Amino acid sequence: MSPALALEAAEIFAAVVVLQLPGKSNFGVITLATRHPRRTVFVGASLGLAAATGVSVAIGLAAATFLSAYTREILIVGGSALIAFGLLELWRAPSAPDEPGTGTLSPGGRSVRTLLLAFALPFALEMGDNTQVLAILFVASTHAPLLVYVAATLGLVAVTAVSCQAADQLRRRIPEERLRALLAGVLLAVGALTILFALVPAPLAGL
Repeated sequence: MSPALALEAAEIFAAVVVLQLPGKSNFGVITLATRHPRRTVFVGASLGLAAATGVSVAIGLAAATFLSAYTREILIVGGSALIAFGLLELWRAPSAPDEPGTGTLSPGGRSVRTLLLAFALPFALEMGDNTQVLAILFVASTHAPLLVYVAATLGLVAVTAVSCQAADQLRRRIPEERLRALLAGVLLAVGALTILFALVPAPLAGL
C-alpha cells in the first residue's frame, strides 16, 4: 500500500471511530453487551455493521459511477446533511435505542437468538446514521470502495470491541450529553470541510 493510500485509510478509520463512539448504533451495542454474552454481541454486531458498511459503499459507488458529473453537488449535499445531523444532535433530547425482541430472551440468552439480535439492531440503527453518510461521501470522493470498506469496517469493529469489553464503565463514566456534544462538533466540522473542499478544491489541494 502506498503512503498516500495508507494515510487515506488512517483518516477514514479515525473519522469512523470518532463518529461511531457516540453513535446510536454503538449505544445499542453497549445496551446489548450489558444484558447478553459480550462475545456473542461482538460477533453479531461486527457482522451487522460490516453489512451496513457494505450498503454504504454500494451507494457511494453508485453515486461515483452514475453521478460522477455531479460529484461537487453530491459533496455539498452530503456536507449539508452532516451539518444537519450535528445540529440535530445538539438540540434533541437523549433517547434509548429500541431493542426489539428482548422480552423473548432468557437472561443468558440463546446464542443464536442473541447473535441475530446483535446483528439486526446495529444494522438497523446504522442505516442513515452519520457514519454511513461519511462512508458514502468517502467512496464518492475517493473512488476507492474497497479501501473505504476495509477502513470503515475496521473502525466500526474496533469501537464495537471496546464497547463490548467496557460497556458498564462507558455507561457510568461518560455522560451521554458529553458524547452527543462531541458528536455534534465533529459532524459540524466534517460537514463544513466537505462543503469547503467541494467549493474550492484547487487551493486546498496544495495544503
